[in-house]
Amino acid sequence: MNSTTSVRAEPVEALTFSLTQKKERPFDRLRANGLGVFLGD
Repeated sequence: MNSTTSVRAEPVEALTFSLTQKKERPFDRLRANGLGVFLGD
């Protein structure tokens, strides 16, 4: 079942992307998390 590998690959890429974006755009990360909490998302 390659679907399991695909599903597991996405979080890894997302984590790597988040770490990269954290250095380049820390505000976007805060906005995504902060507003998500304030909006009840």
